[in-house]
Amino acid sequence: MRPAKPHKPAAASDRTARLSAAIKGVFLRRGQDSRSAAEGSGTLPGTPLLMPVLSAVSGGSDSMALAHAAQHFADSHHLEHRAVIIDHGIRDNSGAEAQSVQAELSRHDIRSTIITVSEPAPSAGIQDWARRQRLRLLTSEARHAGAALLFGHQQDDQAETVMMRLARGSGLDGLRGMVRATRHQGVWCLRPFLNLCRQELKDYCQHHDLRFVSDPSNQDVRFERVRARTLLRSAEMAGMSHSLLRLSSASQSLSEQLRERLLSWLAAHARYIPGLLLELPLPAYQACSPAVQSRLLHLIITMMGPDDYPPSADSISRLNQAVDSGRPSTLGGCYITRRSGQLSVQPEWGRKVPEPIQIAPAQTVWFDNRWLISSASAGQVMRYGSLSPEARAEFADRLKSLPARVRMMIPVCAGLDGRLYSPHFEDTGWFLTDDPYGAQSPEAPFLAASHISGQLWEQLALMRKHQTGLSDD
Repeated sequence: MRPAKPHKPAAASDRTARLSAAIKGVFLRRGQDSRSAAEGSGTLPGTPLLMPVLSAVSGGSDSMALAHAAQHFADSHHLEHRAVIIDHGIRDNSGAEAQSVQAELSRHDIRSTIITVSEPAPSAGIQDWARRQRLRLLTSEARHAGAALLFGHQQDDQAETVMMRLARGSGLDGLRGMVRATRHQGVWCLRPFLNLCRQELKDYCQHHDLRFVSDPSNQDVRFERVRARTLLRSAEMAGMSHSLLRLSSASQSLSEQLRERLLSWLAAHARYIPGLLLELPLPAYQACSPAVQSRLLHLIITMMGPDDYPPSADSISRLNQAVDSGRPSTLGGCYITRRSGQLSVQPEWGRKVPEPIQIAPAQTVWFDNRWLISSASAGQVMRYGSLSPEARAEFADRLKSLPARVRMMIPVCAGLDGRLYSPHFEDTGWFLTDDPYGAQSPEAPFLAASHISGQLWEQLALMRKHQTGLSDD
């Protein structure tokens, strides 16, 4: 992503076309940040060229402009579009505010849905809590609708994000800032306005008579982002936003190149069962420099772990020391150990065991914070380890080649007919996204005609091997 040029008011007739083109562009993904463009398609890998759209709307100028432009885009391409408003319930009048935003959208013929957060807000860390709740509800709604999810983040937000991460000492991946497209829990999350400035979106709202609201928390200097925004607007920091955007762009390019080389190395050396097991020959791993070892561990944990955030540099350093000494360790929802000349990374079985969830025919659900599950028939999805000992014993011989922890983490579906159904894991590549924070979610469709059989375990044993390498230079 290249930083946008200084904002100049666009002609009134250009505004709608410019924002609509930005939305279309994030679907087409043409340019340097499109992995599939290098393959000649220029589309989101694993995703239809166009699909139904949901806009995340808070009521501010950015999201109101997004909803209006997304409606224009959807109408132009005969797509379904709906705005989604999350009522966090933090302020006493939050419900009335959400209804006011919905009324304004309705005035512009934009359909919308209000979803209320049911969990009580914490006493501390409220912004992070609100962000997590918002993302959870939005992705669930988009997954149910089979839609892409649009966010109104713009280049001023990007500069603030990079500045905050720089202040925290973030590495290359953190300094990338936000990416235009990433896949989260099976949902494409798209940010089409990262090349547009905040004022341009306000101008758009004024031109189209879109009334927007100002969140009082945006003026509260207790919050880190507000402090960063205030500092970037000061005379002493003139020109700093442009420099931060250049840093973001350079970091994205370098991070992508490094990631591709790391993935090539893993593809050449690793036995990989998505979501369940990754094994590396210790001699090959130990032959890498400490810097490459740390990058490999960081990438592996983000691929295998269920956590929303990548591990910190300090935690990776401690993990590397544990691997060197042969001590088993846990990090990011993963259990890491050395056994039989292999570095083995598995799910951390001791973490909270998820409750079984109901699934309806043709429904897609997110299970165990790592599986994207679909089913052709109704049933109950659970971990294999949650089955009764008698049920597990029936398939013990078929699973004996897999480590015990891996066996316990496999999702199974108990059908209404009393039979157990196995997932048919789909090999969709190492990643479905350009964002190394958004690792691939293993897709596990259950087919009505297939109960647990040896075929599943044969599929699980498949290894991906490619003759490419990684040097330390």
